[in-house]
Amino acid sequence: MTRERYLSQLAELSAAVERMGQEVIRTIRVSIEALETLDVSVAQDLLANEANVDSARHDIDEMAFLVIATQQPTAIDLRLVLATANVAGELERIGDYSAGIARLTLIMAGEPKGSPSPQIRRMADVTTGLLDKALGAFQERDVEAASAVWRRDDEVDDLYQDFFRSQIEEMVNHRKRVRRGTYMLWVAHNIERMADRVTNIAEAVAFVVTADVASWRGQLEAESVPAGH
Repeated sequence: MTRERYLSQLAELSAAVERMGQEVIRTIRVSIEALETLDVSVAQDLLANEANVDSARHDIDEMAFLVIATQQPTAIDLRLVLATANVAGELERIGDYSAGIARLTLIMAGEPKGSPSPQIRRMADVTTGLLDKALGAFQERDVEAASAVWRRDDEVDDLYQDFFRSQIEEMVNHRKRVRRGTYMLWVAHNIERMADRVTNIAEAVAFVVTADVASWRGQLEAESVPAGH
């Protein structure tokens, strides 16, 4: 019975972080939809529900502590419990960035309206896709899938740099758009930071499976160096 309870606790912990992850993915999508339409009501609802993500992280931390205190897991199980709590922390921060976009939406709703940015939408779509894949890799302990997520982080960075340059150019040429442009740069920065957190979740997979994130990361970095360098 003790072993069965232990396995049940691990399963509950895994399910909890998956639920939290899917809720965070939803908040990203909703925050971008609210931004594109400048929907004050949707942005306010998102902020009102921000505490749900924080509460989920708190619950996962408590569950992880209970498993460690009562079951004293070792080796890969201990790494799994610790990594799950870490992933929950990363998800909470991503949720905070979504809330930040909602707050910027409330500010921009009172400004002259601009056209929705396809670049922002693209950044958000890539980030949510990577987050979903990272969560799947974590559930399956799939290092190869985690590596694929890690490699694609540069894609979001490149999109961010392109957006940054185009937005600065627009602000220089159209001074009346400086205020809104500044807000949009903050939005883009929030999404770029989300993607960095997703990379951390991918690294959590390597931690659980290999116990050596540094070597795993070093190998991926070596593979990403162009030939001749």
